Amino acid sequence: MRAWIKYLLGIIALVLIAAYGELVADFRGARSKLNSEKALAAITSTSYGDRDAKTEEARAKYGDRVRAHDSVPAGTVDGKWTITLDGNVIEEGRIAVNLAGMYGVFAVTSGDATKGMFSFSIVPGRTDLSDTTSVKVLRDRFENFPARFLAFADTDLAIDSCASPPASELGFGSIGALLGLQAQTYCVVHWKGPHPTSMLISVTLANGDPWMRPFARRICRSMTSATLGKLASPDRQPPVYAACVLVDRAGRRKPADARDTFESVVYEIRDGIPARMN
Repeated sequence: MRAWIKYLLGIIALVLIAAYGELVADFRGARSKLNSEKALAAITSTSYGDRDAKTEEARAKYGDRVRAHDSVPAGTVDGKWTITLDGNVIEEGRIAVNLAGMYGVFAVTSGDATKGMFSFSIVPGRTDLSDTTSVKVLRDRFENFPARFLAFADTDLAIDSCASPPASELGFGSIGALLGLQAQTYCVVHWKGPHPTSMLISVTLANGDPWMRPFARRICRSMTSATLGKLASPDRQPPVYAACVLVDRAGRRKPADARDTFESVVYEIRDGIPARMN
């Protein structure tokens, strides 16, 4: 092999390694010695399309002979609705189940000590639907999650500062359109336990392809930094921790399981800079 070809291949290899470190591993991002535990699940929305309108239209013509039926086969996400007249199908359409948001709990630990626990329920683009999640819901949903991270009362948590900034303000400018960023809601959750503290939690909905997921660390760091900048004020204490949940292609969600659809990154905030945990 000619020397210049080896040289060129070497340069390409170095560029790829540098790109991996910058965009995937996020080597330049600060690291924290703290650890995080998390239990997350999807909030889903179900769309029936124009089923109700079609049913009313048919009943206006044929009366009670019209029936509407829904069918979602076990082990699938989407289903089908049908409208029948005397048992014969006259209309049919798709039932689509999409991921609308996320809920769950983050716990920050240092060795055996728990620094804080933060429950949340956030729907991107809907601050009115964003709040903490009750302990009972968490215990019922996450039976296998360590009990010590759910050993708190609903009154131990409070939430405020919820906002849904436009995609153009998420820290990427015009690149946000390329990434397919659709909507975000963030809130600050306050832990009122023995050592009060707080966590900024954001849930962002994107419409990219699976290639986007490996870059979650870099994307989340940029978005978290942008949000911390918005919250900075001499009149308020900044969050001590932050968690970023990036939801990609909500329509690809598996039944009752969002793990293949989202990535999450948890940070300790040092002087306004996110330091990634474990």
